[in-house]
Formats: sequence, C-alpha cells, structure tokens
Amino acid sequence: MFERRLYKLGVTLSWIGVLAVILVASFMPEQEGPQEQGILPQDWNLFHIPAYAILAVVTVGFLRSRRLSPHTAIGISILFSSLLGLGIEWLQPLFGRTQSLIDFGFNEIGVLLGTTAVMVFFYPRQWLRL
Repeated sequence: MFERRLYKLGVTLSWIGVLAVILVASFMPEQEGPQEQGILPQDWNLFHIPAYAILAVVTVGFLRSRRLSPHTAIGISILFSSLLGLGIEWLQPLFGRTQSLIDFGFNEIGVLLGTTAVMVFFYPRQWLRL
C-alpha cells in the first residue's frame, strides 16, 4: 500500500515537473541569447520534439497510476498533449512570443513519438492485437 502511494506521488511529481518546464519555457519572452550561444532560432524548434515526447510518456504514466486502461491513458495523453501545445501556441503572443504552426507540428511529432514509444516498449501485446 505504501509503495503504491509512493509510486503515485513520484509519477504525479514527474508529470507536474515536465508540465512546469514546458510552460515556463514556452512563455519566456524571446531573447537574442540563443544566437550568441551558437544556437539558431530554427534549431530551438527541434527541442519541441523531445519535450512533447517526454510529456506524452509521463502523462500516460500519470493516467496509468490512476488505474486507467492503456488504451484510454494513451488516447487521453495524445488529446491532452496536443491541446496543450495548441493552447500554448495560441497564448504565446500575450507573452511577447510569436505563434507558429511549425512549432505546433514539432509538438505533434513529439507527442506521436512518445505515445508510440509507450505502445511499443510498455504495452506491445495489447497493440499487436488491434
């Protein structure tokens, strides 16, 4: 019983942490700093893919810790992560950032890679039957 609660706490804190990092990074005003460090603005777009892949994976873990079925958890994870990415892109102009459908596309690639990884590595038998 204690182990289960500790597991749920760890998964919940992981989910909140990943979500917080994405939100903070998404709403920070744009600066000229990355170019000075040798990272071009278009290269920053590539960070969307692993960020949203990790978000999708920890969202599935969070939902599974709440005893949802793998199919339901993955479906909700895709929906939640996609709507979060869309909402962030829509709200970014309020924080001095620019909206970008390319960013949203990279978010979606990350979500699909993350949920595919969950399906392949954690629940392969359940997906091969489909």
